[in-house]
Amino acid sequence: MGLDTASGSTLEMRKPNLTQRALEEVKKISVMFLYLFLLFGLFRIHESIILTEHQIPLSNYGFALVNALILAKVMLVAEDLRLGSRFKGSRVSRVATRPSGRRDERQNQTGNPST
Repeated sequence: MGLDTASGSTLEMRKPNLTQRALEEVKKISVMFLYLFLLFGLFRIHESIILTEHQIPLSNYGFALVNALILAKVMLVAEDLRLGSRFKGSRVSRVATRPSGRRDERQNQTGNPST
């Protein structure tokens, strides 16, 4: 229990019960699923348009639905296991997010031609 200094009342630190945790997980996976389904659906629409131009019919969106559901679950499990947190602030993440222009400038300073 903590003491709220502004009002002087005590705050209870409650651990969420099973129902609250389940609702939170459902919200997370729903958002991930919706985003991924829209993304995979757009890929399927694009594929359908291209194949229709060549007179090849295609209208199966079930594959996009299943892929979105599976990938959303994998992402949720990876988030719960904190798989990417070990690279936060490390050199790997700084190198991966560094703008490519800095590499070209460094190569020009050393006299190496940029490719």
